[in-house]
Amino acid sequence: MEPVALALVDDVPTALTWRDKRFRVADSPTRLSRPADWFYDAVITHPPVPAIRWRFVGRADDGESRVFDVRYDLVSARWELVRAFE
Repeated sequence: MEPVALALVDDVPTALTWRDKRFRVADSPTRLSRPADWFYDAVITHPPVPAIRWRFVGRADDGESRVFDVRYDLVSARWELVRAFE
């Protein structure tokens, strides 16, 4: 996964910088969660920490638009690009 810079207002994405290009959020970001069918083995005493994930449309000043899926990695303490759709 690639690191990205994410600008937030009230913990909601407003802009993303990816590969030296800035994309402004052009819609209402959707918070993504893990699938409901996760199971936990009996030997696991603590469930995984839920990841912070967002999906949104980003638009650059040159008109390029993409749908971005990003997540916050707690170990590296940075935002990462999960997927980008054209």
